[in-house]
Amino acid sequence: MRALITGIGGFVGGHLATLLQQEGFEVGGIDRLSVAAGGATSAVATESGDICDPSFTNRVVRDAKPTHVFHLAWEFDQNQTASADAANRNVLGLSVLLEAIGVSARDARVVIASSSAVYGAPERQPIDEEAPPKPTTAYGRSKAAVEAAADGFRGRLGQNIVITRTFNLIGPGMPRRLFAGSLATQIAAAERGGSPAIKVGRLDSSRDYVDVRDAAHAYLALARLSAREPWVFNVCSGVSRSCEELADQMLAMAGVPVTLIHDDLRMQAGDVDAQSGSAARLRQATGWAPSFSFSASVRDTLDHARTRAV
Repeated sequence: MRALITGIGGFVGGHLATLLQQEGFEVGGIDRLSVAAGGATSAVATESGDICDPSFTNRVVRDAKPTHVFHLAWEFDQNQTASADAANRNVLGLSVLLEAIGVSARDARVVIASSSAVYGAPERQPIDEEAPPKPTTAYGRSKAAVEAAADGFRGRLGQNIVITRTFNLIGPGMPRRLFAGSLATQIAAAERGGSPAIKVGRLDSSRDYVDVRDAAHAYLALARLSAREPWVFNVCSGVSRSCEELADQMLAMAGVPVTLIHDDLRMQAGDVDAQSGSAARLRQATGWAPSFSFSASVRDTLDHARTRAV
């Protein structure tokens, strides 16, 4: 079994690479940036380059001859937002990758990481996969466009594709631009003698949090699934928790007194009030269920932030 992970240097990529190696896969990766040695992916052969470059991607896929491809690569603009240009490049990157797979690895199972952001604010919850996409953010619209492109390849080339609509991730290595990662980074800095004022945006919104390590197991389970229908699966815990609850738990774990300060700059346009998902389809198809408790995920997110340089 040979796995190719795009975006291997990202939050999910390292956890997935470690899991796949434990499960006996030969693992290779693609990332725009060089993956730092000593991380979860340090033992993985990683190609540094632009997935939107057909010559680069064709060569990597041809050489890797993957039986399984996990497409995690995602481009944001310099301000870490999903601009129109970044959205176009994300669709282009997927298209170039799937074209290369169609030439050199036609039978590969392809797992494409999408997001619950495509749902926006549906009329009923918990959200299942039959809810129509109604994204309210640029990020959600970009993910929906990538899904549409993937569907076109399924129809045109008959490719073996599965989509994961993952809800809010949490866990060790959480990016600082995301809520839990920002909290953890600021608390860790306060513990090192930095400001005790922890800046946050909206706290009354609720999200369905799933541990990144549980998500990696879900991606592997879907990669091993032989059935081609259904092809879209939610990855979620099924429990909605407020940002305030997450903040309260993490602040209770802080080693020094800290205080939450509201910051308007951390508010996101198009943010929805609440999301909770149903993973019934995934559970029925694969037997997957979350294994990490919410408190363990919060603790591990903070503990990992403590190990990072300020």
